[in-house]
Amino acid sequence: MNFIKHISILLLAASLLTISCGEGNKQSIEIKGHINGATEKPIVLFELFADSANIADSAFADKNGEFSFRIKAKEAGFFMLRLDGKNFITLSAEPGEHIKISGDALNLAQNYTVEGSSGSSIYREFLAFTNRNQAKVDSLSAVYTQSKSSPRFKEIKKQLDSVYYTIFNAQQQQVRQFLSVNAGNLVSLLVINRRFGPNEVVSPGSDPALFNLIDSSLSIKYPANSRVAEFHKTMTEFRHKLAEEKKLNTLMQPGSHEPDLRLPDISGNTIRLSSLSGKPHLIYFWGSWNAPSRKMNLELVPVYNEFHEKGFEIYAIALDQQKESWANAYRLDKAMWINVTDLKGLESPAAKACGVGSIPTAILVGADGLVKVRNIQPQELKTWLMTHYQ
Repeated sequence: MNFIKHISILLLAASLLTISCGEGNKQSIEIKGHINGATEKPIVLFELFADSANIADSAFADKNGEFSFRIKAKEAGFFMLRLDGKNFITLSAEPGEHIKISGDALNLAQNYTVEGSSGSSIYREFLAFTNRNQAKVDSLSAVYTQSKSSPRFKEIKKQLDSVYYTIFNAQQQQVRQFLSVNAGNLVSLLVINRRFGPNEVVSPGSDPALFNLIDSSLSIKYPANSRVAEFHKTMTEFRHKLAEEKKLNTLMQPGSHEPDLRLPDISGNTIRLSSLSGKPHLIYFWGSWNAPSRKMNLELVPVYNEFHEKGFEIYAIALDQQKESWANAYRLDKAMWINVTDLKGLESPAAKACGVGSIPTAILVGADGLVKVRNIQPQELKTWLMTHYQ
């Protein structure tokens, strides 16, 4: 009986040890792999947060380029595995995952594979199509540089701009589809913050339904995750702001009078909107930093050139904060209508006076000073002007 009792105690201890080890594994993330050319090189693992990156661990690859990390983790999060400088990869990892990395030290960011982490694999998929689109943009940049001395540079640049917007639109569509499919994966928080070059791809303003889907999906799957909680807080604040903007949108509706705006041009001269009384005009809110605005500039230029001599005018208010960027942008786009700004960005009182919460926003005002169409598009504007000047 004593022998049996002794065996029972040992088995109980072993089972408790097994349970304890299992729980320990669920509270840690293992990352290991092999990187060609990384022999005895330092590898640093950072944990990424919204506004910081903290070193989680560091190690030297062995003579075969192999390495391993095991870090404690209470929740799913983001990590950066860095060799040096810009040679790094980003991982989306969850407690309990055993992640295996393989790649090449010469270009780790472009040439790596990842196993054992669904989030990291999904993010690799996002990077694959993004890199393909970026390569196309890089080719355009090379042509742009080579063509600067060409007498046809203006024509070539116009063609390059058109191709760029086609690429950008393709990237935007792919990102939207990607996020729709992966709305419940934590990696969606990485993707929504990734720009394409200098341009924002998606935002709560341009894609509210998509962002709401991500918010609800992540909140259900990760109810206690700090990153998800922070995103939910941001979305709650955005929805509150959107409700306030809907109140503003009661302003400048068809039939209402335009406000008497007074804003400075590039020389500091104040130009009053009321100076356009008696002629049809467009109150156009845009930003040099905003890709859709720059695209609309290009579409508005031929309409303006066709009808300006007949009396049509555009009063363009840039929601910028940098004078040089604003001036360079409208000159480069040949948007030589009335250009003004108070350099207060999205907080411009002019935008609030007209109930503008996103850009580009174009408001058509008739010769009588009354709003005719809010959020008019260039082709619709051309049709209206053709009818007006018959």
